[in-house]
Amino acid sequence: MCYNLILKTININKKQKKEVKNLLRQIFEEFRVNDDGAFLYNSLTSQIIRTLNYGEFEKKLENLKIDNNTLIHMHLRKATSGSVSLQNVHGWRFDNWLCSHNGYYGYSYYLSVSKSKLDDNSDSFEFFSKNEEAINEEDIDKIDVDNFYGVAYCNSIDSKKLLIISKHKTAKLYYLKDLILISNESLDSILSQYYTVGDLKFKMTVPKAEIENKIMLIDTNTFKIIKQREIKDWYYYYSYKSKYSDIYDL
Repeated sequence: MCYNLILKTININKKQKKEVKNLLRQIFEEFRVNDDGAFLYNSLTSQIIRTLNYGEFEKKLENLKIDNNTLIHMHLRKATSGSVSLQNVHGWRFDNWLCSHNGYYGYSYYLSVSKSKLDDNSDSFEFFSKNEEAINEEDIDKIDVDNFYGVAYCNSIDSKKLLIISKHKTAKLYYLKDLILISNESLDSILSQYYTVGDLKFKMTVPKAEIENKIMLIDTNTFKIIKQREIKDWYYYYSYKSKYSDIYDL
């Protein structure tokens, strides 16, 4: 399936800017096997990249501008339904939101196993299209997650808000000093540091939290949860609740 990432800087110095760019390139190399289309949004420059050319994408990463309070949204596609084409590269804009998804929607997963397709659009696009009104109204209670699996991110075009949709798969949050990463796949191997004392080897991992079976609307400046809905899925029936809380209440 696909890989998607949210990276948000807080206060970083010149050295850290270089380290963040290197980290982003490491993540790209780790998941570039998802080679059916690349998307990147940079809030600092308002740049949106959607391409099938991974050589071009890699050059864009090398020249990426990073500063304080920068939000990066990246997606690397591995097609499970729909054609391998520019129209199916994630990072679709729905009015004031840019959206990406890892997973499947509807019955496309089962059809893709038999090399069939629903149609020329990807299943992810169909999911966002169906929920476009609810997303733009920030009405998380109306987002229909029936037959949805995976992790989806939508960032507001002004980068002040982030919508996370997670069902039966975790969104993994990593906190480094002055940097937060939200990934649909584990970054432990990239972010861990190893220390050796004599014949003993020690592994230091960064603080991590996980979001699963929830829809969250988050303020990206404070990382306060604006709205939250829990998805309880027994035979596709669910209930929810909304509340205000800190991110650390997860």
